[in-house]
Amino acid sequence: MDGKNVYPANNSIFVYYFDELDSSCCTVGNNKHASILKGRYLMNELSTYKLQHKFNAPREQVWKAWTDPDMLAHWYGPNTETIIHKLELKVNGLWLCEMKMGKNSMYQSAEYLEIVPPEKLVWLHSTTDENWNIFAMPNNWPRTIYSTITLDENDGVTTQILTWTPHNVTKDEKACFAKVKEDMGKGWEAGMKLIEELLA
Repeated sequence: MDGKNVYPANNSIFVYYFDELDSSCCTVGNNKHASILKGRYLMNELSTYKLQHKFNAPREQVWKAWTDPDMLAHWYGPNTETIIHKLELKVNGLWLCEMKMGKNSMYQSAEYLEIVPPEKLVWLHSTTDENWNIFAMPNNWPRTIYSTITLDENDGVTTQILTWTPHNVTKDEKACFAKVKEDMGKGWEAGMKLIEELLA
């Protein structure tokens, strides 16, 4: 659906760790044992970022925070004005997002691969230009991330597990992701706190 909902927020998910990138993160040593297919790594050889977070809320509500465009715009991309231009909750559907930072905007797209309400979402997450064309970030940040969330509820507490794995990357992109992945939690946790406020 097209969206014009703009929400200010605090702290930043994506801007934070993109700012952490520098040229040193792309320095890769010789690795003769790495298995590469046409210059790209297989998923089981890649570094994965994982975040587990518990919410004192039913998983249907946490699911809605990820799939309702109004709620998603409120917490996604803290410290920005987030606009959800489209959210098609179906396999091969698109989630198109703009994060405004002053006079600048950052654009992202996601293509849903698997949807199991209210248990699991799988999507390919990419940085794009204003026309939603995927492009390479500076310093070899991966163009696309294979993204998954799972939700498990027990006694009214929902455990969310988020994973991010670089998708179809070069060795430099792989190294860059591995370099900064431990710092990603600071931004994501800021977003999780905003979800907690929404569900309180």
